[in-house]
Amino acid sequence: MKRIVFDIETVPFSEAFRRATTTKSRTKHAPKMRVACIFDESRQEYKYFTQRNATKLIRLLQSADEVVSFNGKCFDLLVLRKHYGLKGRVPRKGQHIDMHEIMSAKAGFRVSLNVAVNCNFGEKKHTDGRKMNELSDDKIKAACRSDVSHTHRLFQNLISGTLLYPARMQTKMDEEFGGDGNMPRECSSCQAVNSLESIEWDTDDMSEGQLFEYIAGMYGSAQCRKCGDIIDFGF
Repeated sequence: MKRIVFDIETVPFSEAFRRATTTKSRTKHAPKMRVACIFDESRQEYKYFTQRNATKLIRLLQSADEVVSFNGKCFDLLVLRKHYGLKGRVPRKGQHIDMHEIMSAKAGFRVSLNVAVNCNFGEKKHTDGRKMNELSDDKIKAACRSDVSHTHRLFQNLISGTLLYPARMQTKMDEEFGGDGNMPRECSSCQAVNSLESIEWDTDDMSEGQLFEYIAGMYGSAQCRKCGDIIDFGF
């Protein structure tokens, strides 16, 4: 079987893309690719693609027996359809297994790759979404490859029956703080209890995965009323 695991990193999202709520509008405003990485399971090798050879990436995905991604159906494929001429199914005759789709359906909320990786392996994504735009070409390749590797490992857990699904963490205190699902009770700087107030992030620099966590109330920031420090919190 020719199984391909893939991921695409893009240029920053536009405000129109962030506000898009339908597949049609998301495709219309989809960002351009910066780099893509694939793992060919049969060959046990990674390959990289850029805008200049995006057609080769499309041919590879369409010719596969099975494609595995994390949110590839609702993001990565939209990028390829909008900017690089993708038409028809991916793959043409096989199946596309989207780990984000599978895990979100089971968990009951939108599961980001960072949350899925933390839940299953006790690890984090290679690079925080807010820092992705700052990476050099070599470093963004490494980050993209790491996401592909994590997606492949999640898929292996799926087929072995060992995949773990995260549960939203919500308490009465969280609700009082406006629904931030993992809001700490105590300031990590001064240890003051019930002193944290949720603050809004600038979503302009977030990756899609980071946005999922933020929207789901599983990742955010808060400021302590006592000492004034700002802390990040997450799943």
